[in-house]
Amino acid sequence: MHCGQTDRISTGNPTIDTNSLISILPTIWDRAAQGGVSARYYYSDFAYTALWGGKYQPISSPFAQFQADAAAGTLPAISYIDPPFNGSADGTSSDDHPLADIRNGQLFLNSVYETLTSSPNWPNTLFIINYDEWGGFAEHVVPPLAPVSAHEVRCGNFDVRHADGQTSAFLGFRVPCLLIGPRTRRGAVAPLQYDANAILNLITWRFGLPGIGIRATTSGNIATALNFDEPPNLALPPSVSIVDQGFGVSCAANQMADRGQIHESHAQHFADLDKVKSLMTEHGFKIA
Repeated sequence: MHCGQTDRISTGNPTIDTNSLISILPTIWDRAAQGGVSARYYYSDFAYTALWGGKYQPISSPFAQFQADAAAGTLPAISYIDPPFNGSADGTSSDDHPLADIRNGQLFLNSVYETLTSSPNWPNTLFIINYDEWGGFAEHVVPPLAPVSAHEVRCGNFDVRHADGQTSAFLGFRVPCLLIGPRTRRGAVAPLQYDANAILNLITWRFGLPGIGIRATTSGNIATALNFDEPPNLALPPSVSIVDQGFGVSCAANQMADRGQIHESHAQHFADLDKVKSLMTEHGFKIA
């Protein structure tokens, strides 16, 4: 979501270009800076912008700053929010990543929603909730093909197809994406095909910035799912009180730990988080 492509197989692996953890891929943050558009990355505990070294440290702030900026009505034109990843190993994180208790993740999303809807910025806000996994459910739709970059082909983690002079790969499973805001169509499901680049395409279209990523011309623009034919709808759903229960170790985490079944992919995820925290320390990020 930062750059519309990848240069590695997993977060904590060296890049294919420099054999370093530091990425050199261009990002949406570069596009915003070049176009004079305000932008800020807000993180809860692990700042993934540290994967670019100290380059984006000046625009990276802890989640508390997001809450303060929203309350003051001073949110930038582009805001990116990452959830809390701490506690992934014992199921107490708020990122909905296995082994997390999804109740924690939903509480976090609710806190973001309440912060935004009570902000003076709300009339001009689009809140996009985007997941990067599909929840483990069976998929009956055949994944479509999309172009992949030379970086991604060299990563070797794609089922690459060559046809009509283009290098392509399957996009994979569908993932949830929710749009919330005054310009959204209430109770509607967008019928068009989008992928994650469609969000970047909305940003570059809205602010007149150059497209980014190999799929910039094939991913669609998620702005086409919005309603520009009618006035903004500022009505909010009835308020629902959600009490933070401070959910502890999840059942899944307990069961898997008892059986010694922490999967290899989980171990990789935990190792990746350690490397991100190391980069944060090295490049002067505030440790939340």
